[in-house]
Amino acid sequence: MKNKSLLLTAITAVLMSACSKETNMDLPRSDKTASVRITVLGTKVVSTKASGTLLPTPAEENVIKNVTVGLFKTDGTTDVISEGTLTDGHITVTGTGGERQVVVVANAASGVFAGALTKAEFLARTVALTQTKSELPMSGEGTNNVTLVAGATKAPEIDIVVSRLVARIQLESLKTDFSAVGQYANAAFTLDKVFVYNVMSKSQVGVVSSATTLVTSGLIHGWEGAGEGAATIYTSLVDKVINTVIPAVPASAYTIPYYFYVFQNYFADGIDNTNRGTATKLVIAGWFTPNKNVPNTKYYVYYPAVINRTQSGTNISGTDNTGKSVNDISNKGVLRNSIYSVAATIKNIGVNSPADFMEPTDLDLGVTVADWALTVTQKVNF
Repeated sequence: MKNKSLLLTAITAVLMSACSKETNMDLPRSDKTASVRITVLGTKVVSTKASGTLLPTPAEENVIKNVTVGLFKTDGTTDVISEGTLTDGHITVTGTGGERQVVVVANAASGVFAGALTKAEFLARTVALTQTKSELPMSGEGTNNVTLVAGATKAPEIDIVVSRLVARIQLESLKTDFSAVGQYANAAFTLDKVFVYNVMSKSQVGVVSSATTLVTSGLIHGWEGAGEGAATIYTSLVDKVINTVIPAVPASAYTIPYYFYVFQNYFADGIDNTNRGTATKLVIAGWFTPNKNVPNTKYYVYYPAVINRTQSGTNISGTDNTGKSVNDISNKGVLRNSIYSVAATIKNIGVNSPADFMEPTDLDLGVTVADWALTVTQKVNF
């Protein structure tokens, strides 16, 4: 009887345990796995200004080789961080059930976001600058939250619009216009190289409005020379030119384009005399000959053009990537996902260093700011 009683007790315990597990499986629990299907979209506005056969094609700059997706709870803590690739513009990520915020970063190195415990920590992670046109970093954040449901037969869907973290600065034309009655009436300029100066080496991935500057770090220069202090020289920010004499007005301008990718370097209160030294510049460098009749007398000079600074001799036109007019964006510096096309006219001798300020009367600039359209393309091989 005792053994029979023990056997009945054991069977009862097993049945109770089985009922408990079955009941728990049927209960809605926030820590059960759930999936979300994310569609990655690009910016749809198309108003880019790109000319010249050496500029990259849209397909080359639209490539998304990989994506990192962060799902975050409403209290800001991390649910899951997932790395993967897109399939026809989509990726499915598995997290836990509940309301989630979604952030997508494209073309970041593997492991950049590992260990980020909160959304704020995720957005504060940085990516490095690249000049590889098919590896441009991008980011985007959902405007609305999405609710993941455990055990759902169909994953909820959300669209995330991503845009590039970089801007593109390009020199589209260059010519000289020395005064016929000035001291440089017979001057000439021979182009040697084009580069960018005061460029951020890293950028946070956080999505910000144009009224907020990204926290960036490490001013770097594309200058092969001395006298720039502790600044780092990045030769990838330099385009060397086979010595070319720049034509004078009214001759046709030199139109071989030079372009560079740079991170946002934005000045909410405008570029003034105190902060113009840290504003991003496109620099033209070469040999200035005061008198073509004495060709052996020449000086190596620089023509630093502060990008998007309102000043005499500079004409800024266009709109930024948020659709704001030129009046809203002038004198603010460089914004992400924008193209800055520069047409320059040299009117006087240059300065001794790219760190120097170029008087506006010595260099006329036409700067066109354009939206940079993005059509999502994944894993294209060139």
